[in-house]
Amino acid sequence: MEYPEFEYAMKLKDELFLQTLNNLIKQVNKQNQNKASYRPIGRIEQLVNKRLPFPLNSLQAENYAKHRVALVGDAAHSIHPLAGLGVNSGILDSILLANNIISNKKAGNDIGEVISLSGYETASKTLNYGNSMAM
Repeated sequence: MEYPEFEYAMKLKDELFLQTLNNLIKQVNKQNQNKASYRPIGRIEQLVNKRLPFPLNSLQAENYAKHRVALVGDAAHSIHPLAGLGVNSGILDSILLANNIISNKKAGNDIGEVISLSGYETASKTLNYGNSMAM
């Protein structure tokens, strides 16, 4: 995939990049000024480090569950750290898996069978794919 805006921004001299960034911040602040929960973004006065690209990646395992194996957290999926959802997704996976184990144990099912783990896989994939697409 090509991202011409990204390539353009990375080639700008620092002064022009800073000016462009502050113009975008003004636009965002103006668009959100009437939203009660919005906190305006302040003007950026200077760049203190070299600008570096951070590609946004999202990875998903094809299967979260196999015979006697269940993947949770970063073993099953990853999302770019700037999204701020990685730890929360892993904790949610753990809760979903624990609930799945409890339900299957109560029903007398073998908790390590793929069919027993499929409920966990479906629930976790649904949430994690949704988060991934939102990012």
